[in-house]
Amino acid sequence: GITSTSLGTTSVGLPYTFTPAATGSPSLWTITGLPAGLTYNSSTGAINGKVSVAITNPGGTDFTVAVKAKNILGQGPARNLVLHVNPLPANAINSWKGLLERNPDVNGSLGGRFELAIAASGNYTGKLQRGTHTSNFAGLVTLNLTGPIVTLSQSIPAIGGLPAVTLNVTIDPVAQTITASTTDGVSTASITAWRDNLWA
Repeated sequence: GITSTSLGTTSVGLPYTFTPAATGSPSLWTITGLPAGLTYNSSTGAINGKVSVAITNPGGTDFTVAVKAKNILGQGPARNLVLHVNPLPANAINSWKGLLERNPDVNGSLGGRFELAIAASGNYTGKLQRGTHTSNFAGLVTLNLTGPIVTLSQSIPAIGGLPAVTLNVTIDPVAQTITASTTDGVSTASITAWRDNLWA
């Protein structure tokens, strides 16, 4: 049977991994009720991912997850385990605009514009304009509790003769700052960005 008593605590966007404990060397696991963004390995029971659900309660939300394990002797009873999920820091949920500095390698010395919006679920959307060429992007932020800081690293494909670049963004919700840049691995062009709405 399942011997774990809880799935612990995580936060929206925070990399999470947990393997429930069980007796009897189970070889097949069934786990239901996980919040969006988390998946499990049916052979090992290991749960991985980043929660991508909007948590509106400042104190977090509990998810009741049903865990079952099966071994050569048969199916054991299900056990309900609680996973507590804390929200993304409030100052990381907003939208930003910015200007990309001129750089001969990264944007053909044409500069550009930057837009980013982050939802309470940790999902982000945005666009990067380099000269006359615009690339849209989307993904899920990563939360680091040390700070805390919220980061994203997004691959932007080559377009219109401009090279593929990586867009890196770091948001410090406590210091209320955003740092952003694009790089092709050799040259880096910084982005000066500002928040659409006042910091909370």
